[in-house]
Amino acid sequence: MAAINGSEKMRVMPVGKLLFTMAIPAMLSMFVKALYNIVDSIYISHYSASGLEALSIVFPLQTIVIALAIAISVGTNALVARKLGERNLEEANQLAGNGLLIAFGGLVFIIILATFLPEIFMTWFTDDAQTIADGTIYLKVVMYFSVGTFIEMCLCRILQATGNMRIPMISQIMGAVINIILDQIFIFGFWFIPSMGVLGAAIATVIGQIIAMIFVILYYIFKKQEITIAWRYFKPHKQHILNILRLALPTFVMNSINSVTTTIMNLILKAYPYAITIHGVYFKIRSFIFMPVFGMTQGLTPILSYNYGANLKERFKRAHLIATISSVSILTIGALLFLIIPGTLLSIFNIEGEALKVGIYSLRVLALSFFGSSLCIIASTTLQSLGNGISSLLITLFRQIILAVPCAFLFSYLFGFEGVFFCYLVAETLVAVISYPLEIVVARKKFKAKELLTQTN
Repeated sequence: MAAINGSEKMRVMPVGKLLFTMAIPAMLSMFVKALYNIVDSIYISHYSASGLEALSIVFPLQTIVIALAIAISVGTNALVARKLGERNLEEANQLAGNGLLIAFGGLVFIIILATFLPEIFMTWFTDDAQTIADGTIYLKVVMYFSVGTFIEMCLCRILQATGNMRIPMISQIMGAVINIILDQIFIFGFWFIPSMGVLGAAIATVIGQIIAMIFVILYYIFKKQEITIAWRYFKPHKQHILNILRLALPTFVMNSINSVTTTIMNLILKAYPYAITIHGVYFKIRSFIFMPVFGMTQGLTPILSYNYGANLKERFKRAHLIATISSVSILTIGALLFLIIPGTLLSIFNIEGEALKVGIYSLRVLALSFFGSSLCIIASTTLQSLGNGISSLLITLFRQIILAVPCAFLFSYLFGFEGVFFCYLVAETLVAVISYPLEIVVARKKFKAKELLTQTN
């Protein structure tokens, strides 16, 4: 039997095999990406306490930069995959070109923000001059030189829309490994390279991102792809741009609202000793556990989009079920780690004494929200793949802002520090109870409408 190549495998390959063939490379690459985020903080924690606090403070703003790049890429990915499912290659190529144009626009926007925002942002959370200086220089470097993030991510998501998960995996692992190696050199110094501390961590990050971008560009240049990246497809098309942005918006909100919530939480937590640092470390460790789930959704999105476009309902349902079970399983294991060995996890970041006691309590409370998170992530991904961006957006808003933030203020007022982190449990659980049934109802309606349209034609 001939090998199944390109996007056609999303139509005929057994669903379980297809999902893990698509998801495992992305899961691995996201896992490694989370690893180098953690390594940054581990190295800095052994360099200076102010540096670790600075990275904890800048984390939300840095995440917003990445969230914008992810949003543009995901919107492009979903539409390209759908057009491939409909066997409309020309429109798929046009969407890919317009997605890259939007990515360049996002890059310009971030560069403009980098000229004035970093120092202002730092002063919201601390009066310590060294912490402000460390955070400001880190943010300026990663924002000014974010070209690697925007272009590499968009090109990789276009490849994923065709079923190619291997090259995105290699590029992200390459960037992560380079970052980890250069962190050690630039933070602590080596041979003729002086010790640069937090600045060194930022330089290592952007070098890794840019080299990964160059690798993917060379792959497009020297190997023919199902999607063609050519100048003729870079002509702005109003409807394509609007469609990409319509799908990108809920993804951006989903990823950046967490940063907004974290920023607000940090404003609440600055009243409590060690709380901002612990909160920042939590998100570093959390990313290590959640990234495989987000990697799986990278594989899931084109599969759901393609099979919806091809009107293959049973394949859609099967992929959704397997992804749900996998997501719940991964985050349950993560929650158990937080509950059983929180002290071990925190000690990796050189946290000790009273800060360690605060951290152990915090991680155990935060772990309670993981089950609800797993269902919410799958619900958002499914609705997005169906083109139902508003519902996906509402899920994210309720999880991260409408419920979580008021609960944080209320619990802080009623119970002090001991109550703050229960806001995540309440928000994630309530939204999961509503959103998971909602996505199933929406999917049924979408497929029913498609079937009626097919019968009419």
